[in-house]
Amino acid sequence: MKIFTLLSLVLLVAAASSKETRDWSNLLSLEPKLPHYPFVRGNLSPGSSRITGGQEADPHQFPHQVGILIETSSGTAFCGGSVLSNEWILTAAHCAVEDWSNLLSLEPKLPHYPFVRGNLSPGSSRITGGQEADPHQFPHQVGILIETSSGTAFCGGSVLSNEWILTAAHCAVEGSSFEVILGAHRVLEQEASQVLVKTTEKHVHPNWDSATLENDIALLKLPVKVELNDDIKSVRLPSRGQLNENFANADTTVSGWGKDSDSASTISPVLRFVQSPVISNLQCDIYYLGLINDGHICTSGSGGKSTCSGDSGGPLIITESDRLPTQIGLVSFGISLGCEIGWPPAFTRITAFLSWIESTTGIPIRD
Repeated sequence: MKIFTLLSLVLLVAAASSKETRDWSNLLSLEPKLPHYPFVRGNLSPGSSRITGGQEADPHQFPHQVGILIETSSGTAFCGGSVLSNEWILTAAHCAVEDWSNLLSLEPKLPHYPFVRGNLSPGSSRITGGQEADPHQFPHQVGILIETSSGTAFCGGSVLSNEWILTAAHCAVEGSSFEVILGAHRVLEQEASQVLVKTTEKHVHPNWDSATLENDIALLKLPVKVELNDDIKSVRLPSRGQLNENFANADTTVSGWGKDSDSASTISPVLRFVQSPVISNLQCDIYYLGLINDGHICTSGSGGKSTCSGDSGGPLIITESDRLPTQIGLVSFGISLGCEIGWPPAFTRITAFLSWIESTTGIPIRD
């Protein structure tokens, strides 16, 4: 809600300093649409709703009234609101909530491997076979709204420090700007714990190859340092002593907001997770016919426990003997035949990229 407060205040200041007439003839309608109730106003044409049977107010007769110009992925919309204090504005949820049902899929597409999940229709992926996380159970988890030339997409990521976010190359490479959502559980809602930061600075691995899915890793740098707290924490990376560790049979946890069922129309409203053991790259490559290399790590898909596109870029962690999480992978790709058929999901192996992460971010790697 604070986002819209700031927008409103900026608009009020701008209106006071300029008498320029704006062209608002193409504003979108954000009225709620109920297809099963055709008489509800949301089905009127955009811009057709209004105050009826009333009269023009005297200038400043209602000084608590504000107007709000709202930038969405589809264009600019307009709503009303009211002043609650010198920093809070009250308005309708349907004015403040973006429609996330049309998020794009950024999964890598391999025309020569039609069975790889990138060929699924946009938004068809999810954490499957898992369960809802407790709020802030994974405080290193972030959601990322990605603006591309084709529209808005969604990926996961993880907090490495108060200014660096780790995600997948296939999530970042097409993005022109990124809105990172930290401290969220119900990512579709505005929660007091959330911090939203926009950035345009991305560092895609220079050897990312969309044809082979190699080096699927990227970093986002935030323009401001966020305050770490109980709801927003950095995740530990593997140590140099773990460089040659294959983590075979290690119990892992992967989390994300990917769709939680085949029938869902958008990403999960709550953070979910699934646990499964690491399998060897040799086992995994039997399924993927040569795509798996030393830069990948796979987990068992047995029992339909898997990931999909809404989870792309999200963290795969293990819990070590000190009971602290260590991120050993990030969500990369899977099988397009279905997330619940038992095939192993593939992740980028973090130990293969420790030197690149350290040289790019300056974050020291543990011995």
